[in-house]
Amino acid sequence: MKRLFLFILSMLAFISIEAKTTFKIAGPEKKYNQIRVINQTAQENFSCRLVLLKENADGTFTRGDVYGTYNLKGKNDIDTNTNKVKRGTVVGVEMPENFPEDVEVSVEYRNYPFYDAVIVTLIDKNNKFESF
Repeated sequence: MKRLFLFILSMLAFISIEAKTTFKIAGPEKKYNQIRVINQTAQENFSCRLVLLKENADGTFTRGDVYGTYNLKGKNDIDTNTNKVKRGTVVGVEMPENFPEDVEVSVEYRNYPFYDAVIVTLIDKNNKFESF
């Protein structure tokens, strides 16, 4: 039941504004000690940034501080930053300017014995499956 709840929360976390990928930290904890980024794209050897966004009165967002820069090598590579982030914080994913694919994110929340983590998985938006 808890996994279903977390899955539903992660699905609700998908928000796309002005062609940038954003999500709101919406897990069960009040704060998280780290954000991990997993590369599930077809691309290799790139960096991306997670930035904290501030919501304006008119519903738009202003870019705030950089939470962290993630250096990802190949498929399934993981990079981690260990700064605290609170539930309700809106986070934007900044990809390199020349990145060849549009990216979606999948967000999940994990509770470990000594810390809580937000897991952000980068996925190719236009990933096509071959049919038989």
